[in-house]
Amino acid sequence: MKKEKKELQEKNEVKKKSKWKRFQSFITPSFKKVTFLLLIILILNFVFFKQEPRFHFNDFLKKTFSEKRLISNNYVFLGDSITAGYPLEDYYEDLFVVNSGVGGYTTNDILDNLDRMVYRYNPSKIFLLIGTNDHNQGKDPKEIVENIEKIVDKIHKKRPYSKMYIESVYPINDKDFDKTGRNNDTINDMNKLIQKLCKKKSITYIDVHSHLLDKDKKLKKKYTYDGLHLNELGYVKVTNVILPYLEEDSQS
Repeated sequence: MKKEKKELQEKNEVKKKSKWKRFQSFITPSFKKVTFLLLIILILNFVFFKQEPRFHFNDFLKKTFSEKRLISNNYVFLGDSITAGYPLEDYYEDLFVVNSGVGGYTTNDILDNLDRMVYRYNPSKIFLLIGTNDHNQGKDPKEIVENIEKIVDKIHKKRPYSKMYIESVYPINDKDFDKTGRNNDTINDMNKLIQKLCKKKSITYIDVHSHLLDKDKKLKKKYTYDGLHLNELGYVKVTNVILPYLEEDSQS
């Protein structure tokens, strides 16, 4: 009985030591620095609110940390199913990338969901690809690009430190893609308007469209599995076009 009791005590001691070691490993120099910084912030917060309530210290912190410091190396890809199907982690494994693509989404859907899709990530860069589903619904290119402009304006207002890039709408191959509602002529018109918008707003326009074309000015068959969505080889081509923009300096 005594032997069993002693073994149980030894086992508990080993557990305690193991927990302590794990705790010690957690207390890194970085953790200590962050803890010290938070303590200073709390003290300053108390002092400022105690002595001079007119100075909104919390607002200052929110702006400083949320809009400036937390956006470093954080890239959001925003769009519809073509973005949703982009396996970003496979192509940008050393970069912090977020896939905010949702199948079937239009410009209106993105306008209604910017909090969830963009703002909460505090991105340093945003890559927007949208418009093909609007086109499929019969919207006029002008109306589509007006909505894209609204997206840009809303993001600039909420996240002024985020740099925006707008991709050209990708071509289709109507020989393989038999759904009605899309055609390459309208897509070309839409891209011309997107280019003008980018020039007006001083936003970088990324011409992915021309890199995906075959000799007939359609989406090259080797890049797609259905005439609209990209396959693995298609995303490799897109990555080769987009990667240099990710590697640019985060701030414009």
